[in-house]
Amino acid sequence: GQRSYFRFSTGQQPGGLELAAAGSTDYDTERSFHYELGHDSSFVDQAVQLHVAAFYTDYHDYQSYQFNPAGQTIFNAENAHALGVEGEVRVTPCDGIEFYAGAGYTKARFDDFDTPIGDFSGNTINNIPVCTVNLGGEYRTSWGGMARLDWRYTGDIWFDEGNTVKQEGYSLLNLRVGYERDNYGIYLFARNLLDTEYYTNTYLFQGSPAATPGIPRILGAEVRASF
Repeated sequence: GQRSYFRFSTGQQPGGLELAAAGSTDYDTERSFHYELGHDSSFVDQAVQLHVAAFYTDYHDYQSYQFNPAGQTIFNAENAHALGVEGEVRVTPCDGIEFYAGAGYTKARFDDFDTPIGDFSGNTINNIPVCTVNLGGEYRTSWGGMARLDWRYTGDIWFDEGNTVKQEGYSLLNLRVGYERDNYGIYLFARNLLDTEYYTNTYLFQGSPAATPGIPRILGAEVRASF
């Protein structure tokens, strides 16, 4: 089957007062307008499914967050935007086996962002990766056994509005195997199987750069039940 669509939505985040040791300031309500044009396709009796989309988001009074030990700093960018594309394909060659792959690219910019600590107009919006890629597969048996392998790549990302601190692209590998039946499941899992080193945030601490590390390798077991 074939299906094309267009979506429009709008949202907002309320303003408020940010509290920090260096002083407190008001920040305005953020408003955003989201536009998406996409197409979904299925082939070979839905054994192959394809999704592609392009999107544009228009921000007004975009709330830019910066964490530091003295408190959270929030500034409003008068205008900002994000433009991107994404795609995903899923293939089911036979019962119980599924492969999938997806990718996305985003160009996000501050259009007008003049603050007391600098003019960041034209810079890349921080904390939005330029691209993402994911690959994986899942196998399920008729008797309840399952295995799932996921690989995800996150592209370069800036941690500050001035675009001076960058996290280079990194990839994470996750694995889950287990047994599922009706309303319960038992699993063994590994997150960040290759123990990749990466960071989720960075800031200045007493004049020196500091960073928050990402989650290291985690090996564990899980029991799930629903009633």
